[in-house]
Amino acid sequence: MIKQVQVLMQAFSKMSKREKAVLYGAAAVVALAFLDRAIVGPIVSRTQALDREISDKRSAIERDLKILAQKDSIGLRMAAYRAFSVQEKTPEEDTSALLKEVETLASKSSVYLADMKPQEPKQEQEFKKYLVNVNGEAAFDKLIEFLYNIESSKKVLKIEKFTLSVKSKKESALKFSLTISKVVLVGDKNNK
Repeated sequence: MIKQVQVLMQAFSKMSKREKAVLYGAAAVVALAFLDRAIVGPIVSRTQALDREISDKRSAIERDLKILAQKDSIGLRMAAYRAFSVQEKTPEEDTSALLKEVETLASKSSVYLADMKPQEPKQEQEFKKYLVNVNGEAAFDKLIEFLYNIESSKKVLKIEKFTLSVKSKKESALKFSLTISKVVLVGDKNNK
């Protein structure tokens, strides 16, 4: 091995200044390429990967902050609708509450109810729908007031079906038939 080193030293000493400069330049290029591949390249790629991860985390945090900012707004909206929410009781209690509410609205509007027939409740995904068929008579303006009171009730009442006919040619009273529904949230025990 020593002989080989001596041969290289002799060959180096015989080189001209220009050849030595080219050799030093080539050695410098090889050293720079080695530094780039061994040290700088991994550092740069790791830095870029961390920058992308930071950017993704920042986006996720901004999205979560937007959701948290809306939390109070959602709470206020829920409180506003809580008055319309009705606590589930037994089917008999809910049906009798619906019948009582319809009677109250009818007497408030001066509408005569001939009969009311409750139907079996219909189970939907998150709520039950209680239905009652109502037949009665009223003057046109009183009937309109009654219908308005049903639709604007805080008990979440809705008119599902409606038929109207004239009682007789001589009288101004109208005969009507309605199907009224009430929605009750299933399992909502916290509301009044």
